[in-house]
Amino acid sequence: MGQRAYEILPNKILLEGFEFSKNTPLDAIFYAPNTPPILDANRSISIWVIPDFNTSNYINPQEGAPHFKLVLATTVLSDYTYSTSIKKYEPVNDVENETNGIAFSSEIPLGGMVGSDTTLVVDLGFGAALLATVGVVNAIGIIFYKEINSQFYELASDNALRISTIG
Repeated sequence: MGQRAYEILPNKILLEGFEFSKNTPLDAIFYAPNTPPILDANRSISIWVIPDFNTSNYINPQEGAPHFKLVLATTVLSDYTYSTSIKKYEPVNDVENETNGIAFSSEIPLGGMVGSDTTLVVDLGFGAALLATVGVVNAIGIIFYKEINSQFYELASDNALRISTIG
């Protein structure tokens, strides 16, 4: 009772689409045509390709934000089982669990075409295929920036991040 194992991949539907900010869902801010991130055969490398697009047509920017970055955050989550001897949940794959990486685009100015496809890649560094007892979580998002004296500063609100895929 209350000690069931939690399996990531069979339950991925519960997490996919999760918005990290209920006030700023990603689709309300960034809606350029793109496909979800894909994983290589080992599930070690995540790739998100966003075809060139017009930022004036596909981004609803935060007021006063002249630039943005796209972001791909990838992490490995293990299945968990309950250990009766220590009376707590433990990861099935402790070594791989919580391995993560993040990729950012360069600062992209708002207004007009990006100028090329944007490709974000996160390499988790695994040499062999990951076991089915872990899920690789890909979150995608957008962060707005202001430029002051040639330095970019992240704006505090209206950024968005969503769990896109789990594979």
